Amino acid sequence: MYLHGCRGEGAPLGKRQFWDPDHYRIVLFDRRGALRSTPLGELRNNTTQALVGDLEKLREHQSRLITGGSWGTTLALAYGETHPQRCLGFTLPGRIHGHRR
Repeated sequence: MYLHGCRGEGAPLGKRQFWDPDHYRIVLFDRRGALRSTPLGELRNNTTQALVGDLEKLREHQSRLITGGSWGTTLALAYGETHPQRCLGFTLPGRIHGHRR
């Protein structure tokens, strides 16, 4: 599961290029209010714990490898602290290669 960085960035489909789809089920998570999430830009009820709950709903009874960039690393760690038994591991770079600001 890929967790994006800054608030409005979202997880564009191009981020899939970093993993082999024959080996991984790639989940790109758009946080509340970002990219494909609706309503776009909505910030009400957009807390870290609410986002951790959203991630758990998406988990579908499978453990996950989680990666994130920028603020996505913080969310990944918050999820891992809340649900350590659900996490197979983490890849938490300061930024995802190819990400430009």
